[in-house]
Amino acid sequence: MQKKLPTIYLTMQKNSHWIVLGYAVLAAGLTYFKSIFGELPDALLFYLGLPVLTIVSLKERLRDYGMACGDWKQGLLWTVAFVALAIATTWFAVQKIPGIRKYYYGGVFGPALILNTLAYMAAWEFFFRGFLLFGLRKLGFAAANSTQTLIFFLMHIGKPCPELYSTLLTGLLFGYLTYRCKSVIPMIIIHSAIFLSVVFFAMR
Repeated sequence: MQKKLPTIYLTMQKNSHWIVLGYAVLAAGLTYFKSIFGELPDALLFYLGLPVLTIVSLKERLRDYGMACGDWKQGLLWTVAFVALAIATTWFAVQKIPGIRKYYYGGVFGPALILNTLAYMAAWEFFFRGFLLFGLRKLGFAAANSTQTLIFFLMHIGKPCPELYSTLLTGLLFGYLTYRCKSVIPMIIIHSAIFLSVVFFAMR
């Protein structure tokens, strides 16, 4: 049995991209159709906790999946630029697209929402732009980025149409920036800014 373990690990590492993709499809489908423990607990377990456990089980490094500061100077530049763009874009969208205002109206903006959003987006961004993007790197960047964007798009079905279809662009862009910066941290901040901005402006 002990002699078989190294062979099993080698097989798992060789096929790690299929393990990552299989888990991602299962987790995304499971949590999309039915909340198990609640939105935030589900995200922390299925999008962060279990993917981290999978990476560790494959004997790979978390920093190779974007869980690191990476190129922090480039990341800081992109974060500042896209947070500013997010605020301007969401203000315009809420003002001009009634469906978005209606969908997000009624939120309570405050410290609890900010903390919950940061926690949720940390799990969400690690799942898509960390676990999936870097976990599928054996397929090449274009395939990995397209795959995580497709699943990202499907997970937004039910949202207002402009938001749904914008995920095709933002998914690819977020993937590219994460790949460049080698870190999911900028995308956590940017995605949080997008959500918090639209909730804030929808209240007005």
